[in-house]
Amino acid sequence: VVVLAGFMVVDHRRFRAGFLRFAPPGARDIVARQWDQVQERVGGYVAGMVLISAEKGIVFTTALWLMGVPSALLLGLLAAVLNFIPYVGFWSVFLLAEMLAFNADPMKAVWVFALFLGHEWFKSGFLGPYLMGRTMKLHPAVVLLAMFLALYPAVMPSSTNPAFDLTVSNASSSPYTLGIMSWVALFGMPGVLAYQAWKFWVFRKRL
Repeated sequence: VVVLAGFMVVDHRRFRAGFLRFAPPGARDIVARQWDQVQERVGGYVAGMVLISAEKGIVFTTALWLMGVPSALLLGLLAAVLNFIPYVGFWSVFLLAEMLAFNADPMKAVWVFALFLGHEWFKSGFLGPYLMGRTMKLHPAVVLLAMFLALYPAVMPSSTNPAFDLTVSNASSSPYTLGIMSWVALFGMPGVLAYQAWKFWVFRKRL
C-alpha cells in the first residue's frame, strides 16, 4: 500500500492520465475532480508516514544512545525505514534492540522494552492520528475511527497468528457481567451527576 501510494505521489500525472482513459467521456471532468481529491489525501498519507518515521528514528536513536545500547544510530535508522512495514518492521527492530541491549546489560533490555511499548502507545494513540489528520486534512477522530473500522472486529491484532487476535467479542466481559454493570450504571449515574451538580453549586463562589 505504501509503495503504491508513493508511486501515485511521485508519478501522479501518468497515473491520473491512465485512470481517466477508463472513464466515460462525459464523466471525465467529475472523475478528474474526484481523482485530484484522492491524490491530495494519498499525498497527505505519504507525508504523514514520512513525518512519523522521521520522529521515530530521531527518538529511538537519541533514547537508545542515552541508554548506552550498542548501534543506536543503526537501530534508529532501521526503526525509521521499517516503520513503513506494519508489524514486521516494529518487531524486527524491537527484537534486534532487545538482543543488543540484553547482551550489554539485562537491565537495559527492560528499559528498551519500556521505550518501545511507550512510544508505540504514544504513536498509535496520539502522534499518528494527529499527524495524519493534519497532513490528510482530516480530524484525528476520523483517523481513529478509520483505524478501528479497518481492524474490526480485532482490537489488537496478533503479529504471530490471527487466531490469537484480541477481538471485540473475546475482549469484552460475559453477558451476565455486562448486564449487572448496565443496571449499576443506570441507577448509579444519576446519583453521580446529582452529586457533581451539588458540589459545583456549593463551591460556585470563590473561597
